[in-house]
Parts: sequence; C-alpha cells; structure tokens
Amino acid sequence: MCAKVYLLPRWAENFTNAVLVDDTTVEWERAKEVGEQLTHLAPDLLLGRVMLIRACRHLGQFAQALEVARECRFLAENGVHAAERCLMPVLDEEEERLLSEHRHLESMVASAARHAAG
Repeated sequence: MCAKVYLLPRWAENFTNAVLVDDTTVEWERAKEVGEQLTHLAPDLLLGRVMLIRACRHLGQFAQALEVARECRFLAENGVHAAERCLMPVLDEEEERLLSEHRHLESMVASAARHAAG
C-alpha cells in the first residue's frame, strides 16, 4: 500500500488494508460508513472516496459508486496530495471495474426486458 502516512491502530490498519489493498472484507456496510465519514471530514482527500467506491460496488450500489468515482477523477485532475498519488492506479482499476460491471448489468436488464416483451 502507500507509504504509511497515518498512524492507525492495528485493527484500523487491517480493516483499511482489507478494503483498499485486498478488496476483501465482510464489513462492506462499515466500510461505506467509514468512507462517508472520511469524505465528510476531509473532502479534499481521496482515501475516503476510494473506500466509499469499493464499498458501494460490493453492496451493488453502482450509481453511487460511479458518482463518487467521477468526484475522485475531478479531484485527481485538480491536484492530489502527494501522499495519495499511490491511490491513482487503484482508482483507475476501480473505475474500470465499475463501468464494466455496470454495463454488464444494463445488458442483462435489457435482455430480460426483451424476453419479457417478446
């Protein structure tokens, strides 16, 4: 992960790594809450938003995840803190994954609608 910028208790570091690095946790609702809180407390940092994107994706909330990804892109284009530059590849990967899954879901819905109509 990124250089350790924040001094976190071990449980918080493990939780953050599970969400941001490993993309695995059983607590996606909690990750969403933490992401929302971090975004509220530090709106110019990407960390909370990236956590929020991941959580929304895992919870099936693709529209919200895409909206937050767009906010991240805007922040990234208008200057990112040096400590967060290492999140950019994660953000790019997440955005691509979201768009792919969203397109797949739209395709399935359209296919189901065609079958139902015809």
